Amino acid sequence: MKAVLFSIGTRGDIEPFLAMAQLLKGKNWDVVCVFPEQFREIVERMGLPFRGFSREFLDMLDSKEAKMFMGGQGSIFKRFRFLTKMARVGIKLSKDILELHNKIQKEEHPDRVLYHPKCNYSLIWGMANPGKSILVSPVPGGMSYN
Repeated sequence: MKAVLFSIGTRGDIEPFLAMAQLLKGKNWDVVCVFPEQFREIVERMGLPFRGFSREFLDMLDSKEAKMFMGGQGSIFKRFRFLTKMARVGIKLSKDILELHNKIQKEEHPDRVLYHPKCNYSLIWGMANPGKSILVSPVPGGMSYN
């Protein structure tokens, strides 16, 4: 059996998918991980094939401009200019991500696709391939203390 795992975001979005990849590999599945390029080394150390999304969005979020914007610093003009830049980059990257999803799903012919809610092309693919697409929402649960 073959699974393709799609996740995008920061480490908290990726780690649950790394755990699933490891479990599937242990059950002799062929697993392909499709994550942001920043996670290539981790996946390859696990001995799994890796296909990467662009670093561009996460690099932008790590920029001096982004820290200024998220910290509520700088003039309104500078914050608006950054927000506009982020929107332009986001639209371009969304298109690139959709194209990469489509390409990988056609090339890999997976038996199952496990995907993060941010990777919604797999929802469409799942409609064309009933029973093969699984939405995985890695939202941490809260803890309560009495």
